[in-house]
Amino acid sequence: MTLLLLLTVGGVIVWSVVAARLALLWAVLLFAVHFIWRIMLTRMVAEAGLFVFWTPIPITNFFMRVFGRDLIGAPNIVAMNMIGSKISDSATM
Repeated sequence: MTLLLLLTVGGVIVWSVVAARLALLWAVLLFAVHFIWRIMLTRMVAEAGLFVFWTPIPITNFFMRVFGRDLIGAPNIVAMNMIGSKISDSATM
């Protein structure tokens, strides 16, 4: 099971780097923060009994505020927004 999870995450990161042209650093950070965020939300939903939830800020906006657009770079911003629009939506989970 763990091997399957690692292969899946690795495949998504490789796809992000190759097909979406996202730099490896930003791909790893994007998915690491995404999974940490999802674990926190899952725990809140389970403990509070919430039915509807969403993240207060998209992950890509979080990166823009923390690191700035100059450090991330325009091609990486476009790729992160494309990928982030799918992984940030709670309806897709």
